[in-house]
Amino acid sequence: MDMHERLTVRPHGAIWTTLAVIVFVGLGMGGEAAAAGRAARAPKASPLAADASGLYNVSLLELGATAKGSGAPFNKDWPANNALGGRGTLFGSPLKGGRVDIRLVVPAEIKAIEVTGLDYHGTLQPKAVDIFVEDKMVKHADLPETPGKPIRIDLDAAVKGQWVGIKVTDEYPVRALPGPRRSS
Repeated sequence: MDMHERLTVRPHGAIWTTLAVIVFVGLGMGGEAAAAGRAARAPKASPLAADASGLYNVSLLELGATAKGSGAPFNKDWPANNALGGRGTLFGSPLKGGRVDIRLVVPAEIKAIEVTGLDYHGTLQPKAVDIFVEDKMVKHADLPETPGKPIRIDLDAAVKGQWVGIKVTDEYPVRALPGPRRSS
């Protein structure tokens, strides 16, 4: 999920947050790529290229993936589909309970999910998420508070599916930002 949480605003006192996601699958992964395991992602020119561990991002709009948000108010100008394009989707107040459901064009063996909390003017950060494939929970993950940095969640075993859901189950408190506070 190249889901970068990029924009958070505070409309009328409510706190919004965004979420960006990448779903990784292995396609023809060879011995060296498999051995690379959890190697750091190297910069690449094409979003269609494999990462350093040999996995591919299949949750791209360019590949026909779509996303839908539920469980929290989603901003109509930052819909869930933006989570797939790297811009992030805007939802919140509360962030807890918000869910992004991703539909892939074809079923794939899902091996990892990547979530990025956006780092923009004190964006709320997810503290824990549940990951669903075909509406079955496959993993719970506690996330570090690292705004703007991708967090890769490797699944215990590859799971074949076409529907992937990421539900926020806990959130960090609002961060105090350095400098003077802006009034709304």
